[in-house]
Amino acid sequence: NYGAIQVEYQPPVQEISLCYHLLSIYLLCRRQSTMDFHSLLLSLKMSMHSKNKFLQSREDQSPNKRLKANISDLLLDGSISGARAASLFTDAQDAQAEGLEDLAGVSQNQNALRDLQRKLTKHSPWPPLYTAKVHMKSLATELVYVDTVNMLLPHEICHQLIHWNQNAGALPYAVEGLTPPARARFLSFCRQFGKDASSTLPLGFWVDGVPVKWDRSESIILFTLNFPGQLHADFKTLRIPLTMINKKFFVEETMKDLLGIISWSFTCLHAGFFPASPMPGQEPFKTWRQKQAGKPLNAGGMLIEIRGDWDAYKNWFGLAGWSTTNCCYRCQATSADIRDPSLTAAWRSQRKTLWQHLQECKFVSPLFSIPGVT
Repeated sequence: NYGAIQVEYQPPVQEISLCYHLLSIYLLCRRQSTMDFHSLLLSLKMSMHSKNKFLQSREDQSPNKRLKANISDLLLDGSISGARAASLFTDAQDAQAEGLEDLAGVSQNQNALRDLQRKLTKHSPWPPLYTAKVHMKSLATELVYVDTVNMLLPHEICHQLIHWNQNAGALPYAVEGLTPPARARFLSFCRQFGKDASSTLPLGFWVDGVPVKWDRSESIILFTLNFPGQLHADFKTLRIPLTMINKKFFVEETMKDLLGIISWSFTCLHAGFFPASPMPGQEPFKTWRQKQAGKPLNAGGMLIEIRGDWDAYKNWFGLAGWSTTNCCYRCQATSADIRDPSLTAAWRSQRKTLWQHLQECKFVSPLFSIPGVT
């Protein structure tokens, strides 16, 4: 399965690879147009396997599964419409193909895409989407209001990942891919908090912008989870989207709300339990989360890497920008001496500590509340 949580792990019965395509659609803010959907799907190919690998994986599948996967892939990457995919499933069943009864029953109308998406994601091994309340900017009034955004939560992803890979042994907990400083920090964290390093996932958090629309005039801020300890080529480059939102709806409160929820989830992962109650201001748990409340997680984890460009660091950590007098968050370099790269440059002996940064930054990021993040 390409684009799946599993890579050489015990594969689930459901076709999790198809669900990954749909995550990028369901996580989008409701305001995105069809063009935005398609552009973002193309941008998310960074975490997909190539089409060559997709074709190679077909050799181990039955003819019926190959047919279903092929049509579904054409639908989910935008090559064909929902109505066309529904007609193909119907024709395949009429031609005595097996295993397509539920998909062949979809009506070939304007709701075909929606209905197929619902059927393809039914009984998915992924955790259900979390609907969060966040502040956004209204484009019509320029005022800030509260709306909902769909998210995946890190502690639930890790729980499901281990649940569906119980026969994988130590493979999910690999640390060989970490840099020496990151590995030393991870092991120190485990000793400090009494964690077993062999059953704790080293995790990475990535914030980046993805251009959308034909003229790349807008961008979607994408939050992803990755596994930096992995060495396997496919699993090492896997990026699981946590949420995404068009930058034009962003205000400072949006950032604080989203990072607050993500930090809360990582803290639950550190504790090793599902949260007993939602964050203040969020909706009460329902169905699956209500049943899981307070139960132990299948896995523990530590946020070992946070990555982004300078714009992300400035907006998500309150770091200084290039236009400010003190333009570096790690030293006292200024706009006057930043161009001095010599070994005797003054800024080389004026390094900042974490506490100096927290005193000088515009705000304290909620990510610093996660155990082990310094």
